[in-house]
Amino acid sequence: MAEPCRLASSEAPAFRRGGADPTQSRLLEVYNSSLCVHKYFNSRVHCSLPLYFPTPSRWSSTCYNPDMTGFSEDPAPPFEAKLDKRAFLKWVQTQERRCELKDGRVIMQAGGTRRHVRLIGRIVLALGTRLDGDVWAVAPCDQAVEIGEDIRYPDVVVERLLDDGLSQTTEVPVVLIEVLSPSSVGTDMTVKLAEYTSLESLEAYIVFSQDQPQSLVWQRSGEKRDFPSKPTEISGQSSEIKIAALGIALPLSEIYRGILAN
Repeated sequence: MAEPCRLASSEAPAFRRGGADPTQSRLLEVYNSSLCVHKYFNSRVHCSLPLYFPTPSRWSSTCYNPDMTGFSEDPAPPFEAKLDKRAFLKWVQTQERRCELKDGRVIMQAGGTRRHVRLIGRIVLALGTRLDGDVWAVAPCDQAVEIGEDIRYPDVVVERLLDDGLSQTTEVPVVLIEVLSPSSVGTDMTVKLAEYTSLESLEAYIVFSQDQPQSLVWQRSGEKRDFPSKPTEISGQSSEIKIAALGIALPLSEIYRGILAN
């Protein structure tokens, strides 16, 4: 593997140039502190991309696929026109496919496999049976999260019940979860990692593998309540994910039971 090149803020393709943006600073930190993956946005950027990335032997086909960019951030026609958040939220209600808003541009999300959908369902069920329904809300996929001027739809959102729930978005998620897929693994582990962990309300970001009972967990800790530069890897059917902010643990055996081939 080639030596990683460091990306200045003016070079990182995911950055909006100009101004001090904590999300952008966090993204640059993630880029420059982790491992390397080659081919980025269809080789438009001719350098390796540093990021935290499990080895292919551990993450199997969920890992970087040389026949795919691994990223879903490139807007394709007819989504070239820029939208603000208000216009996007009105427009997206008329769409049948899942879309997100990044840097004013609409990003169409690829449909997931049945395994992907089943894992989301298991995670929502496991959370729902452990959390007090008078205090917490657990939502899959359709819950929009505002991050500055961007709008994301994580696979699972956990937030406190603070209002009547009639708004389209939340700005205060406590836990965000993504189930990795070949088309999203790049952004889930870099761009979205930076965006999600820039939210003051967020206490934990968790990603799940589709291929093995494994997850990566970023949780705030220490006196400064910072997120770690590298996640904790949880693996094996006998392991469990302890989510301190929620006061619960999720057994991987419960999440993956019957979903993975024996």
